[in-house]
This record gives sequence, C-alpha cells and structure tokens, in this order.
Amino acid sequence: MLRALLCLALLTVPATANPLRLPGGTAVALPGTDLTMTLTDVTETRCPPDLRCIWEGPIRLELTVGGPDTPPQTLVICNICKVATESATVAGLTLVLIGLAPSTADLAALNRPARLADYTALVTVAFGL
Repeated sequence: MLRALLCLALLTVPATANPLRLPGGTAVALPGTDLTMTLTDVTETRCPPDLRCIWEGPIRLELTVGGPDTPPQTLVICNICKVATESATVAGLTLVLIGLAPSTADLAALNRPARLADYTALVTVAFGL
C-alpha cells in the first residue's frame, strides 16, 4: 500500500526522468540544485543467488546530502525497515529508493566481501513533496 501511495505521489510532481545512480562513496550532483549526494553505507541481506525467494530482502542505505549553503545531512532509506522508509526528504527534495546493484549473484562472483565501491544505488529525486 505504501509503495502504491509513493508511486501515486511521484506522478503528481516533476521528478528526474531516470533514476539517479549513486556509486558507493562518490558524490553525485542532484539535478536542478547545488547539492551533492553520496552513498556512504550499504547494509543488505538480499536473497542469496542460489535460492528462489518471494521477496528481495532488506536493503538499507545511508546517504549524505549537502551543498554550499546546506550543511551535510545523513539520511537513511530502506525497502523494509522499522526505523526508516523507502523515501527521505531533504532541502525540498524527496529521495525514493528504487533498487540496488549489482545483483547478489554478481556480488558472489567477486569471491570476497562486498565493499561500498561495489554498489550503485538507484533513487528517484522528486521536487516539492
């Protein structure tokens, strides 16, 4: 239900045409603003590649947003958490978690623990929600 409401809300305001890609640890400019956003932490226990799951599994992202006139703020968004939601708002922008790459199969193929730089988060940015 919450996902449906978020989707409906996003249809009523301008948003980035494509999901914003946030490579782990790299500052990315937020379109139409003087802000940057950095994916600073990923905690995830998505479904292992060797299992068939009926849901993706938890994804929790920490993002730092700031700019010349906006002190850095840390935001937490996740797909299924009790302490955070799929969206967060900062400086009049609403960020919505869309997904996380790479897949668990691609991460398993690395044959080592995942590092922040291995991840890319996908978020949409909506103005005025």
